[in-house]
Amino acid sequence: MRVMEFLTKKLSSQYPDITMISDMYNELVEKHNKAGDDELAGDSKYRPLPLLIAVLYKMQARNDSFFKSGGYVMSDHSDLQEVVGYYWHVQHHAGKLLREGINGVTGREQMEELINKNRDKICQSLELSKTDVPYVSVSELCQDEADSVTDMRLEDHCPDFVISVHHCHKAIVFTILGTRIFPRPHPHDIIMDLAGKTEPFHHGLAHSGMVAGNRNLVKQALPKLSTELTQYSGYSLLIVGYSLGAGLAHLFMMELELGGAKQALPHGTKIRAITYGCPPVFTVPNGKVSALNNILMVSNRNDGITGASLKCINDIFLKTKAIHKLNLQRRTLLKMAFNKNSDADDDEELVAEALQELEMPEDKEKEKSVVSSGLFSKTKAKVSSRMSGLVKGVTVDVWDQVEDATENIPKTEHAELTQVGGNLIVMRKTKDEMSLTKFSGTEEIRKFSRQIRFKYGMFDDHMPWGYNSLFSKVGTSDAAKAVGLEVLDINQEEKVEEPTKFKEEKFISNSLQSGIYPDLSSLMN
Repeated sequence: MRVMEFLTKKLSSQYPDITMISDMYNELVEKHNKAGDDELAGDSKYRPLPLLIAVLYKMQARNDSFFKSGGYVMSDHSDLQEVVGYYWHVQHHAGKLLREGINGVTGREQMEELINKNRDKICQSLELSKTDVPYVSVSELCQDEADSVTDMRLEDHCPDFVISVHHCHKAIVFTILGTRIFPRPHPHDIIMDLAGKTEPFHHGLAHSGMVAGNRNLVKQALPKLSTELTQYSGYSLLIVGYSLGAGLAHLFMMELELGGAKQALPHGTKIRAITYGCPPVFTVPNGKVSALNNILMVSNRNDGITGASLKCINDIFLKTKAIHKLNLQRRTLLKMAFNKNSDADDDEELVAEALQELEMPEDKEKEKSVVSSGLFSKTKAKVSSRMSGLVKGVTVDVWDQVEDATENIPKTEHAELTQVGGNLIVMRKTKDEMSLTKFSGTEEIRKFSRQIRFKYGMFDDHMPWGYNSLFSKVGTSDAAKAVGLEVLDINQEEKVEEPTKFKEEKFISNSLQSGIYPDLSSLMN
């Protein structure tokens, strides 16, 4: 067994998501090398990628106090969790039913017939009348009849959405659906996710793929929202989004609050948003994004999407490169990665073999195919004592070296995006109990968006099944319908600051030009 296989097996047992992180990183390295950049610098010794990532993982854990003890632990949150749970189920069921069977039809007429049938299913599932789901839309119905899916450009792609009327909350609900993965991935949704370069948006820069999607949502949905709000005088507007839909909801809210779109709505319309698993979408040159306190962001435990920007992904590459350049011994890196939960008896043979291979020169390692029984026996006999030394803590100065190196990585031209909501609620479920921790303001929320945090469950916690589990016993009863949407106004007393004005030309010149990612934004041209 080679050391790479050992490390992948061992590290994956402690960090289940590390294999996926490693695969993503390998793809970045490949693109980086094809672009002509230098490969990872440092001495000639081999340091496996999972090991470097695991050290970064551990270093983050050593500096995790803010996420463990920061924020405000909410004591009276039963009403709030009922409402956010209710609208999670609304968007989940609406999205699942709207897209059912969509890949089995061809032609606009068949698509319209299917979507009308699916609209009836949505009404039945949400216990709403047909008039209370006045409009549903899939991207295929927003494109010109002459265009095929492959001919359509990203700038013409309008994400799927549903407009519904919820009389229990006296609200018109605009649900922007997340990336279409089931029943079959929608290529333009995925491209919209990945087109992470930035372009001008109001007083700053925003994720260019989502800017395109937002532009089409304003065109397609805003007139219909105005019609419904005019018909139901006094009703509020609630925008709901998950993942891609959450990012789009943030930009749509900015159009309403900072742009001219609000003029299309009846005067005095109360506007709110609930977003689940929202990625970073916007920035201004000084980094001080003016928070919109009528956006409530919800994050499931360790949902990793809050830090998933192009800059943060590139930073993973630069930070592991910085650790590699320290030229630390591989056994030192092992100590840093395995300073806990590494003394299990059933791992002795694996550790013994890994230690042998880590100590071998790289050129000899390639030639070696069989470990002699005598040497292996001696190594195995010593493994307990060696493991004892292996798991003892690394000196503070070594951790300081790693922290200093990763904090001083070269600056890149990637914009540091963040969310624009004023409040982030991190929800954690333990058995049947729920805890809610509130983080408020630009500085606290930026701690989530400034890096990808390697945490147990960072992928599963973001996926629909993670949120389904979180809200499995929340928001499904009539109790949620009896709670007013005012419960979402947790910072009603705070004023929204005026956005900082600046000259776009100077800031645009620093937009993303690194070349290590595919220029998906070019598909918009």
